[in-house]
Amino acid sequence: MDERDAIQSVGEILSEFLKSGPQPDDPRKTGDRVLAIVEAAIVNPEESTQRYKERCDDFLERTIKEKGLPKRQVGSVRWDEVTVRSERKQVSKKLKFPRSQLLLQHNACVENYRQQSKLYLEGEMNEFRDMLWRFLQRVPMGGCSDKTAKRGVTEIRNTFRDLTKWERLFSTIKAGSFPAAIRRTYDLNGNPLAAIWRYSPLDEQGEFRNVYSHRHLDGRVYCVRNNWAFEKALMNAGPDGYIDEIVQPGEDFDCMCAYQWIYSLRDLPEPMLTESGRTELRRTRILVGKMLKETQDIGEEIAVERKAESFSSETKLSECELQMLRDATGGGLFRRLIGWFGRGRP
Repeated sequence: MDERDAIQSVGEILSEFLKSGPQPDDPRKTGDRVLAIVEAAIVNPEESTQRYKERCDDFLERTIKEKGLPKRQVGSVRWDEVTVRSERKQVSKKLKFPRSQLLLQHNACVENYRQQSKLYLEGEMNEFRDMLWRFLQRVPMGGCSDKTAKRGVTEIRNTFRDLTKWERLFSTIKAGSFPAAIRRTYDLNGNPLAAIWRYSPLDEQGEFRNVYSHRHLDGRVYCVRNNWAFEKALMNAGPDGYIDEIVQPGEDFDCMCAYQWIYSLRDLPEPMLTESGRTELRRTRILVGKMLKETQDIGEEIAVERKAESFSSETKLSECELQMLRDATGGGLFRRLIGWFGRGRP
């Protein structure tokens, strides 16, 4: 039985029940008949998960092939064939391609889809059952021809029609979850120190707005485990913990939140810095101040490069200090200075 025939059959069963009225045990039996038709007509979560997995398989295959992040059509459950050249260039030049991590993200996204599709459909079915039961309970003995009662049949049919489209809605909203997970994998390979959770007010418009709320997460800072600053005891995890201990932005259904990545010590909250981290930051500021003071005409690049070359040969900079110099300076000329420091390291 296709969807249209199923909807028509439900309408006929309920119209007949409304016309003749309930007999002993009729509400329960009629309800069971209707629910059996509904459950047979809609896609179950396992079927939907398998289709999602197939799309993720295709997306992962092209990601591995191109070593970059393919584009996704917004609002579509399909991904096109276009590859972002800048993404591929970034991965090939700066990052080691995280194949094993992508496979883990793939499996996690599929399992997340399976669990949340079950929760979503269960919630929709519970609302449908409640509506159906209220209708059956209101029909008096001997039947009813009231127009208000007839509108109840129409409402149930319309709700059933919406239920047949649940997978289209759910999979469209979840379509971006796997590309977002891949993007997050690339971001983590860029060696961030932490991430700030940025709440989106669009969450309040989601289908699950009464099930979860991310408003309280806004502004929380989560440490990236085993980053370079953490290994050098320059920072600690802080009160919010680690990024791998929480549900990621976009994993909850219809979540529109995002991460703001932190790459420098100076952008970390004070409680996340250790005493060694504060000392290194002060030391870096002194080095930068000395560099700027001794360079009188910073607008002339040749003079700057000569000064940087001289300064780098006199100053012994550790890898940590070089990283913090990058944090504390900006602009093309200053990046050239840092390059000179790197050349002058023993």
